[in-house]
Amino acid sequence: MDKQTFLQNLAQIRRRKLLLIRIGASLLFITLCTSMWLSKTRISPHGLLMFKGIAIAGFAALVYSFIAMLQHMSRRLGLHCPNCSRNLSGPLSHKVIASDQCFQCGMKLF
Repeated sequence: MDKQTFLQNLAQIRRRKLLLIRIGASLLFITLCTSMWLSKTRISPHGLLMFKGIAIAGFAALVYSFIAMLQHMSRRLGLHCPNCSRNLSGPLSHKVIASDQCFQCGMKLF
């Protein structure tokens, strides 16, 4: 992979991260609004507690699936070091771009 392809793949995974963060934040907002609305209605405390438990479990499953999707996508796009299998699309990706080396093992990438 050359540097230009790496930069394109990095931009693609960043766009996907932003999309998933927006989806997650929207669903969290909807869940919080629904919880507040349910607390003001005549629902039993047990029913409200059950809703909150299901919502938290569902949101945790959603976050886990988003992280798994991003990991799979970064592997598919070749954004892992071929030597140490470190993810290169994280917060230290600027070091990879500047030095053309893996920030973990120091292997030449481009």
